[in-house]
Amino acid sequence: MNMKNDKAIAIIYFIAGGMCVLAALSYFRNTNRRVALGSLMLCAAAALVIAGIVWLKKNAAAAAAARFRTGGGNVQADENEKYLLSSPLLDYNSEEIKALVAMKGWKDADEEARIRRIFGFVRDNIKFGFNLNDYMPASKILHDGLGTCNNKAVVLCALLRACSVPCRVHAYTAQKFLLDGLMPGFIFDRAPQNLLLFDVEILSGGRWIETDAFTVDTAYLDGLREENEDISGAFYGCGTAVGDFKNISAEWTGEKVCLAEKAIWEDLGVFDSPDALLDRHTQPTGAFRAVLYSFAVRHIMNKRIKKIRESAPGE
Repeated sequence: MNMKNDKAIAIIYFIAGGMCVLAALSYFRNTNRRVALGSLMLCAAAALVIAGIVWLKKNAAAAAAARFRTGGGNVQADENEKYLLSSPLLDYNSEEIKALVAMKGWKDADEEARIRRIFGFVRDNIKFGFNLNDYMPASKILHDGLGTCNNKAVVLCALLRACSVPCRVHAYTAQKFLLDGLMPGFIFDRAPQNLLLFDVEILSGGRWIETDAFTVDTAYLDGLREENEDISGAFYGCGTAVGDFKNISAEWTGEKVCLAEKAIWEDLGVFDSPDALLDRHTQPTGAFRAVLYSFAVRHIMNKRIKKIRESAPGE
């Protein structure tokens, strides 16, 4: 669906929302017996208007990604430089990110130490949790201090590129049991069967190394171990899907580590940037589900994650 059609759909949302408001006001002018129905109409109006806003924002971000992918407003890079480019999502030229990189002194370290320190920072300083959507730039995610695997992948890529470490993203669809245990059963049953998930591939020592071990912060992983201390084999849920739960590692080892590997359904391939990926693939949610997720579901999930984190020894 192109941008023109998306705007038309958003306009329909706004018009429908406006009509609902008018209808609700009409009900309010009548007897008190219709107050409840008027309230329901107002809620419907709000939902429709918010859905329109979400739709517009999502597709504006997708349009920006498309301009980046085709070179709009950017200097064309050769094959050896494209994995170091900034983008709308990888906004490492923002003042916040430049100040962070300077304060941490990452550029002064050798390549291995640089990767390890940035990796550790993203893992533990951006807490595992559910933010608004996948279209948030790195500077915003850093400011919030919270993110999913996809959000944290954006931050990791931005910081690595800011420090001259080439990186790219590898996309997958993952089965929804990856999130089992983080939401009530009735919500889990109605969630999409597959989710869009992406890892980061880092060029280190002349080879590409894939990882998603930055997803779960150390405190959360410790709490997850504490809650499931009797499990010694495979563990599926709460943001992980691994074959050996006892030996799960969230460290940068210089080798491939994928904490969601047992949930992977389809390999979508490698992309130069998160922007290019999101220009081709999006989360399998419609406007209504996106609104419900943004304003309700993610908060429920974040409360559950907080509870797991607080169960960690010493927390």
